[in-house]
Amino acid sequence: MMRSSKNPSAVLACLFLAHYLNRAILSPLRAPSRSESHAIVTLAGIMFNIVNGSLFGAYLSSPEACLSWAYRRPCFWLGVFM
Repeated sequence: MMRSSKNPSAVLACLFLAHYLNRAILSPLRAPSRSESHAIVTLAGIMFNIVNGSLFGAYLSSPEACLSWAYRRPCFWLGVFM
């Protein structure tokens, strides 16, 4: 099993999961009650997240996503800390 400290793909996947855990579970619990929305808004959000997550996961798990250079780039760390 690869350690996340040696695998930039794992770091990015963990950041993605932490973001969506916050966005999908914690934010609605902390937010005040909102007015009801149409079912199409909910369905569009579900479809977007399925497609987005699938594409992100497919990219990170593909051999073409060779991110061994990522730790040496300041842009990677800027994105991680942002």
